[in-house]
Amino acid sequence: EWQFSHPECWAKKYPLCAGDRQSPMKVDFTLTNAECKAKKMGDQGALADKAHYKMTTDNSMSISKYMRSASISGALGSIKLKDASGNDVDYEATSAHLTTPSMHAMNGQHSQAELMIVHKPRYEADALSSAVVVSMLFDDGADSALFSQMGFGSDEAHKGRQEWKAAGGIDFSEATKSALKGTSYSYEGSVPMPPCTENVHYIVLAEKQTVSASQVLSLKQQLVKHAVGFLKRPLAARVPNEICREVSENSFAVATPVADCSKAMNKTAACWAQSCDKSPIDVEASEADKSLHAMAASSLLKYAPTN
Repeated sequence: EWQFSHPECWAKKYPLCAGDRQSPMKVDFTLTNAECKAKKMGDQGALADKAHYKMTTDNSMSISKYMRSASISGALGSIKLKDASGNDVDYEATSAHLTTPSMHAMNGQHSQAELMIVHKPRYEADALSSAVVVSMLFDDGADSALFSQMGFGSDEAHKGRQEWKAAGGIDFSEATKSALKGTSYSYEGSVPMPPCTENVHYIVLAEKQTVSASQVLSLKQQLVKHAVGFLKRPLAARVPNEICREVSENSFAVATPVADCSKAMNKTAACWAQSCDKSPIDVEASEADKSLHAMAASSLLKYAPTN
């Protein structure tokens, strides 16, 4: 239905892909406009006390063709943020995606890799209405313990398979500890591939971690083999329509997603409430139109027994 090689075509079937709050966004602070400066909201490292990630023991890894990432799902921990009214909201980390090169770019520069931890509101069944993604970047340097734990170490636990069991635990708490103590940049964005729903709050951690060239190569080879490539969607502009998209520094606040339903009335869950043609409904017999000729249900429904 869509291809990574032709992102310019996505909006033909998925109108939200042409929206003004698309991701990944170029986190660019070289712009001279005053409104493009990061809005300072808190102190450096403030997220360190808000995030509580875990060491996982069910380490079923797989290559996601949809995300072009090495992914793991499960109870990975949580983070406490605030809604638009200042109320505390707990978000559960339900999956993590490791990809190369990075989706986000800082001042136009991509990193070697990026870890994206996906969260949903604790009391929601899924992240359809609102999602939070905490992103951590990697650049050239020493081996990454997280890469090794996920199967991209010297032993290459993936053994070239699309699905594998990572040996030992994957410690997301230790992996993110240093970066969470640094500066973070937040913005309101979208799912980075179709349907491009604009309901994702991104927190990009500025402090980059190290990863070796051999680990990056191992991940890249897996993506080429099982996800048909590693390239991602081009960066969305920070200034799409002469208005600079807001980026907050060290913020806990998550804005309420507002879907542009004029573009995608029936293509995103956030817009379903504005449509009259939805089910199930509360059938009120007293309000039924009795002007039509009544027919017995038995004359309309014909069922046959099955073996």
